[in-house]
Amino acid sequence: MKRKPLSPKTRYEVFKRDSFKCQYCGQSAPDVLLEVDHIDPVFLGGDNEMVNLTTACKECNRGKGPRALDDNSAVKVQQKQLQEIGEKRAQMEMMLDWRKSLSDLMGEQVHQVEMRFNAAFDGSVVSDVGRTKIRKWIKKYGLARILDAASEAIDQNIDDVFELTPKIASVMDKTERDPWFPRALYTRGILRKRFRLRPSDGKHYLDVIGDAASAGVDIEEIVDAAKLVDDLADFESTLNEMRLEPVR
Repeated sequence: MKRKPLSPKTRYEVFKRDSFKCQYCGQSAPDVLLEVDHIDPVFLGGDNEMVNLTTACKECNRGKGPRALDDNSAVKVQQKQLQEIGEKRAQMEMMLDWRKSLSDLMGEQVHQVEMRFNAAFDGSVVSDVGRTKIRKWIKKYGLARILDAASEAIDQNIDDVFELTPKIASVMDKTERDPWFPRALYTRGILRKRFRLRPSDGKHYLDVIGDAASAGVDIEEIVDAAKLVDDLADFESTLNEMRLEPVR
């Protein structure tokens, strides 16, 4: 089957999808010359669809090995080097364009979050420091989660909703992984009120509760234990006993 040439747009889309990195060895442009490889070779019927294309450096795509040189070898080598330099320059331009598009996208996402706060507080302006924080939140939790967390913080009508937003996003993130997490926070709150739990011990007891819940102990039984135990040591030993009991 005759190979159909790939368009520059297709090559760019493949490189962008693969983050301008060889999918075989992990090296990136401009350290290596990148090519588009057909996963199913053309001679075996492979086509130019995106799912059949991947980014490969020249060495991984073509292999290396000694070759005999003819009298015109010096000229051919120089021509080849010039071609490769031009190709690397083109790939650098594509990569810079890709990075700029990512930066523009992030800027738009930060603006969306900023507008959510501004709309809630009659046009108050988020500072440059605030925008930097929002950027970090989006990178960690994603735009959708940060927007949800901002809305939740605003709905709760608590002071300093801006700083509360990433904390709510963290709880949402953990709750998605572990549905029992909100009740674990509630249980820790019970311990704080009953035994004057120090802030420095808060993470430890949240971990103790989480370990028991992850081991299969019913979170409501953990809540009940926090209400009934005599002290913190009794709470930990009770949870250890629960973990040893067979799951009903």
